[in-house]
Amino acid sequence: MKKTILISAIALLSIGQVEARNEVRDTLQSGSAVNVTPAQLLRGQVSGVHVSGTDGSVTGALNTVIRGLSSVHSDSEPLWIIDGAYLTSSIGQNRNAFWQDSFKDRSYTSALNPLYTLNPYDIESIEVLKDLSATALYGSRGANGVIIVKTKLPNKDGQSVSWNSNVGVNLAPYGHASLSHNHNVNFNSRHNRNAFHLSAFFRTDAGSMMRSADNVGGVRLNFDSHANKTFWFGVNASIMKGRQDAQSSIGWYGAPTATQLLRTEGDYAGFVKDFDDYSNDVRSIDNFYFQINFLQNLYLRGEAGIDYSNNTRHIWYGNDTKFGNDVNGAAALLSSSMLMYTAKAALNYSLFAADKHKLTFEVGGEYSGNINKFNTMNGKDFFTHEMRAKGLSINKGKAHIHMFDRALSNIGAYGNISWLFSNIAGITGSFRADRTMRYDDSFNLYPSGSAWVDLAKAFLPAEGVVNSLKLRGG
Repeated sequence: MKKTILISAIALLSIGQVEARNEVRDTLQSGSAVNVTPAQLLRGQVSGVHVSGTDGSVTGALNTVIRGLSSVHSDSEPLWIIDGAYLTSSIGQNRNAFWQDSFKDRSYTSALNPLYTLNPYDIESIEVLKDLSATALYGSRGANGVIIVKTKLPNKDGQSVSWNSNVGVNLAPYGHASLSHNHNVNFNSRHNRNAFHLSAFFRTDAGSMMRSADNVGGVRLNFDSHANKTFWFGVNASIMKGRQDAQSSIGWYGAPTATQLLRTEGDYAGFVKDFDDYSNDVRSIDNFYFQINFLQNLYLRGEAGIDYSNNTRHIWYGNDTKFGNDVNGAAALLSSSMLMYTAKAALNYSLFAADKHKLTFEVGGEYSGNINKFNTMNGKDFFTHEMRAKGLSINKGKAHIHMFDRALSNIGAYGNISWLFSNIAGITGSFRADRTMRYDDSFNLYPSGSAWVDLAKAFLPAEGVVNSLKLRGG
């Protein structure tokens, strides 16, 4: 058996500490976040987190790398969690759903952004776990880091209604001007022990290249109730529907698209006219939680969440494209249905001693998994091009059909104990045990330990220039 031990030591210097979650809130309140996704909100806000685009399209997927390229997995994608619901991997949506047997390397398609359906104005905070705690808490899923997104709930009593709109004009080459706009309305109410947030949005983000844009709208309902001192519960539910048009981009699966055609074939107008790559998407992210407070510092918390997404992607190569002209038209119809689910419960206890010492204990279990279904069909040689990709069944050639299902479930147990001394120093010990029923006959154990001390608070004057100088090891 091969065992790996990770050891890290980090020194963090903070002058007037700024947290990523505050930067996210400031960006949204300033109105500058016209058309952004959660990944874009992290750009430049968290050290060690790199966000980059896969192509030049507004619909293109974003790569979010937390630990550089030395990740445990073959990919570097972190685990995204929204209000306790684990999100489906974008790798599955983009790579597994597109079967290229009949097109081979002639595809001009690129990876699409699975996070574009989220409303940035619903986001309250974003937290990034990038040290050993990510793997200790979330097992192998957290090996590339974890990004936790929390959506809004009012924190003051009363009711409020707000509406905001942003409009922008993009003057692009080739005489093309595009219009981007974002409209958001929300209602907040908090009374006694109940909090309520309802929002609706519609957004259009147009790129500089023609026929490169996304349109999306959706609604969200968040409700939280502290019914009494013993029982609390809440629900976060959302549904979004949108369309991404990615006719002009730099291809992930094949050669560059618009860039290559402009350079070698000189027929950008024909490419824009006779190449389609658009996706119709529906997504719902939902979570429910309950908490039973047995004693003042002893409680049981359970939650269940799902992320369901369904998309249908149409791709067409007409005779004004090089590939389409060679084969008298080519088309692909790609359908994917992806469900990610999780349910977990944990018992928590806190012990306070001598005012400055705090001990926290947690032990829990989790059951999670995913069910993915993909159906793809490719065809070439069409006697009519009027229907484009929607007329895939009338091609003269042989239709290549590929259907496959993937289902995976995981059961896990976790626990941790931590000691905190007056926000000056702390020690944490954690473990995580996972068993993936499809592959593993036994549990895999992920233990970890870490410690930290804030040298500035321990040894420097309280009113010093340096607010925090933390040394971490694990």
